[in-house]
Amino acid sequence: MKAIIGLASFALAIGIAPARAIDLTCRGEMHYYESKHIEVTIPPGAAIVDLEKRSITTPLGDFRITGVSEGSILFSDPAEKWLIVSGTLDRMSGLMRVFWQNPKDNTKMARYGELKCSTAKRLF
Repeated sequence: MKAIIGLASFALAIGIAPARAIDLTCRGEMHYYESKHIEVTIPPGAAIVDLEKRSITTPLGDFRITGVSEGSILFSDPAEKWLIVSGTLDRMSGLMRVFWQNPKDNTKMARYGELKCSTAKRLF
């Protein structure tokens, strides 16, 4: 038991503690290109980045984190059946971009979302 407590204390001391989910507020625009260009404003909405579970929930959908670096988080939606979905979240600026492409013609964008995210703050 002492060994487990000691190991946990050591992990905390050197910064290996489990990552906790980060709450964000995001707003921006969504562009649809399938038939004609339609632009929709995305009002402020909640987003959750959970590095431990490798998931990201946004106003544009739920995604799986595929990569984490000092400057950005990469994600995709492997459950999407009709489109290839990928995205990035810049860890410094809070800019999130999500791309939906047709697998038959990946030279054109089917949809594009761009959100500006910031850390959610308590109301009281």
